[in-house]
Amino acid sequence: MPPSPQPGSAMDTVALRADVLASLKTDIIKSELNSAHAEELSSLKSELKEVKTEIVNTTAAIRTEMDAMKHTVSDMEAGLSSWSSEVIELRTTAAGLKTEMAELKEKVLTPRKPNGKPWVVITKLHYYQDCVHVLCRVRESGPLRYKGEPIAIFPDYTTKVAKAKAFNNVQNLLRGRRDVRYGIIFPARLRISFNGDVKEFLDPEKVMT
Repeated sequence: MPPSPQPGSAMDTVALRADVLASLKTDIIKSELNSAHAEELSSLKSELKEVKTEIVNTTAAIRTEMDAMKHTVSDMEAGLSSWSSEVIELRTTAAGLKTEMAELKEKVLTPRKPNGKPWVVITKLHYYQDCVHVLCRVRESGPLRYKGEPIAIFPDYTTKVAKAKAFNNVQNLLRGRRDVRYGIIFPARLRISFNGDVKEFLDPEKVMT
């Protein structure tokens, strides 16, 4: 007959089973924890990489904007420097105009110089035809006076242009004729238009012939 199991050996078997089960549970829990930690670590690494990439891109964008701002500031400084020069020029021009206005005011209020000679005022017109028109009106209107003082208006020609005065006699002959148009062309040419025919002359004698 086989020996009957002893009570002590049965208890040892139960304890061994309990230890084995406990050890297996511990290993399973450790494995699951390790797996969860690995997943979390991988996720953290991925997020950290994305953050680093975003930081690099943002830094590059900020540097680009700073470079653009530096160029803008440089352009503004150059513009301010140019404006400063223009302001100085304007101030100089304004000072010159004030001086000229003071001189003109003195001449207007004092018709004649202390020596009795009249003041000379040189006026520049933008268009030559306006000058011709003014001179024609002066010739047609006769002597001019302002507050009882005589005023004379003459063209201010250079030596070369003064040659045009030689055409005065011709212009006096043509003055008053509505069918003839004439005028002095710079520097000293007389242009005559009659019945659609236009001619220009440099020599007054050839005009008379």
